Amino acid sequence: MEYSMFILQVVCLTLFVKSGESIKCHVCNSVTNPLCGENFNPDNSLQPVECTPDFLKFADNAMNTVKNTLKDFGIDTSNVLKNIGFDTNNYFNSPDLSQVVCQKISIKVKDKTNIIRTCSLPKSEKVDTCAAIEKNWEGTQDAKVTYCDYCDKDGCNSASGVFPGTFLVTMLVALSLAAIFKA
Repeated sequence: MEYSMFILQVVCLTLFVKSGESIKCHVCNSVTNPLCGENFNPDNSLQPVECTPDFLKFADNAMNTVKNTLKDFGIDTSNVLKNIGFDTNNYFNSPDLSQVVCQKISIKVKDKTNIIRTCSLPKSEKVDTCAAIEKNWEGTQDAKVTYCDYCDKDGCNSASGVFPGTFLVTMLVALSLAAIFKA
């Protein structure tokens, strides 16, 4: 009986835990979508997205589009990605893209605070996107980074709470351990 209970718990874990699933982060900015602002109000279009290496490559392409747009306004951002250790021309020398976190950044431009929620590389000895972003905006009269931080839970770069899957997995593991040690 105890053995069958253990098997049932292992089967449940297998069904509910997706191996290798990437973190899911909100990806938006308040410049193009006001719902992404400080009083975050996600609708169906702002659900967390899975942050895979392919997503980071897609984000890099989007970043190049933003860089070109900013260049039209006289803002040079050519070294931003290189400063954070991300060589867009050679992914094999890039940081480990399998380790991805969520990030929230607030940049005050004149009197308006702009919020960016995105997937990011985690802070390490070689990579610190927050420090690089702050350095990039350093010395700019009209703009200042007022907040930049990382988190590593699904949807954590929003104002939302606990991820229900974490609770489920914790309970199933606890039940499994109880069944093993009871035997």
